Amino acid sequence: MDQSEKSESPVDVAAFRSELRASPKLMTYLKALRVLESESIPARRVRLLSSFTVRALEPYLKVEALLSGWRMEPQFEEYSQWQQALLSAPQEGAEADAYVLLLHPEAFVDATRDRDEALNAAERNLTALVSNFRKRCGAPLLLVLPKTAVHAERFGFGLLARGPSEVAATRLCDALRAVAESTAGVYCVDPPEEMVSDRDLVGLYRTMTPVRPAHAPGYAETIARSLSGFFRPRKKVLVCDLDNTLWGGVVGETGADGVAIGPEWPGQAYRLLQRAILDLSESGILLAIASKNNEADAREVFDTRSEMVLRWEDFVARRVDWNDKAENIRSMAEELSLGLDSFVFLDDNPVECARVRTALPQVEVVMMPQEPERFVEELLNCRGFDALSIMAEDKLRTQTYRAEGQRRALQEDAASIDDFLKTLALQADLKTVQASTVERTHQLFNKTNQFHMTLERPTLSEIEARREGLYTISLRDRFGDYGIIGILELSSSPDAMRIDNLIMSCRALGRGMEETALAFAAEQARERNLAKLEIAFVEGPRNQPARRFLEKAEFEAARDEGDGRCIYVRPIDRNIPEYPAAVELNLVVEAA
Repeated sequence: MDQSEKSESPVDVAAFRSELRASPKLMTYLKALRVLESESIPARRVRLLSSFTVRALEPYLKVEALLSGWRMEPQFEEYSQWQQALLSAPQEGAEADAYVLLLHPEAFVDATRDRDEALNAAERNLTALVSNFRKRCGAPLLLVLPKTAVHAERFGFGLLARGPSEVAATRLCDALRAVAESTAGVYCVDPPEEMVSDRDLVGLYRTMTPVRPAHAPGYAETIARSLSGFFRPRKKVLVCDLDNTLWGGVVGETGADGVAIGPEWPGQAYRLLQRAILDLSESGILLAIASKNNEADAREVFDTRSEMVLRWEDFVARRVDWNDKAENIRSMAEELSLGLDSFVFLDDNPVECARVRTALPQVEVVMMPQEPERFVEELLNCRGFDALSIMAEDKLRTQTYRAEGQRRALQEDAASIDDFLKTLALQADLKTVQASTVERTHQLFNKTNQFHMTLERPTLSEIEARREGLYTISLRDRFGDYGIIGILELSSSPDAMRIDNLIMSCRALGRGMEETALAFAAEQARERNLAKLEIAFVEGPRNQPARRFLEKAEFEAARDEGDGRCIYVRPIDRNIPEYPAAVELNLVVEAA
């Protein structure tokens, strides 16, 4: 769930985005920075290592990060310093929460006749630097690929082969992509197209500044949006209007045959929007409907119009009625057990958008423009869905929520909760955190609020440094795979086994996973002849489920460690925690 616990935001971020798109000038950014910096968001240190001058990007970077929901504190290492900065990055990433590598092809291609030899050396050097950095440092590394314009060295209109600089840039990009694909925590992103096609070659040669001032906002936005997934949770639900949003026209007036959704204009624009929404769904975003309509009329469009890209069953929650849309969104949040700050609302009606924005300030509102051809652009301008990588658990989300409906139906027919859990055929895996699961561990730490003992939001590098005591908990049942749904962190003192953190996704609560984690901790304590369990807890606005679990498990407050952190204790020999009978546990303790 969303990291933010605030119920309202005093700054209209959407308005600033629109203003900056209309006037992407330095003075507009400086004005926005003065207002946006008043937001109380923790700063994240980002080291930008570049082969050219990028300090002029600082105000743009700060604003674009704030518009994406996080605060950037940029640090710069320019020219030849970037190589030494990669080599000297500390093991625990203490110097920065993330690194960005910005290179231009001329930094590697020696201006000699033997380009192949220079390129081979550049590839070897660059891949070795990146690989060694990742071995030393747990902080994420973003590689902005060193591209050059296709036409940069042609002597005609596409009649000649690619020029040497383009070939060099392509080879370097391919080498970097190969490193990123095989190395956890390393990511590649393309620079803005206009910056590539319109590089400032005069600036590059004279002042080592290939980025034209006009392209600075787009370059900064690319970096800030790419990094945002590390520092703020991704939105989880897109709530869509129907009439004049997913199709053209009002189905109640024209009938299903009369709405615009075919291959001709403007129907094609609505089909493209539906394709973009389906892409979001396939990346793990849940889809929902909030439409003022007769449900039978709306359903007929899905059932009879073959041109529809989206299907009725693609939506995990639906409110097609004449009720207030804000109240319908609130009820969907309850149905899905998600916070309102996980929702984005998409509608073409300014009155409906204003109503939801006022009644539910936690919900991000995207109002469709009057021109259907701009719908996809406006949707993609919503930064809440930005993510550098999509994990298996993300792709399973829609399937998981559908399966949850089947589970609810089974529970209604069960004689008791114990019978229900036995019928589910639950199977759990408890494993030490591996390189392949560090990102999912980071995601659970940073997006979970309800069952999160300490509400701690560690960086990726901090998680890397603590891997030895961290375990992931995965779950399956007869209806499907939940994926990794829990994190357990253990350490020991001379007389106690300490649970430094226990985190459970809300969709796994009540399945015995909390009790499984507690029983495992007790088992580890007994093996070490420790007499008691300790658990750290920090009270938050929404982690009451975690507190209720402490009370149920007979933990008692023992001491205050400051900053809201309290230690709870229980002897192991009092009602010894046992593994739930309904859960089959597979314990895999692997070398990190």
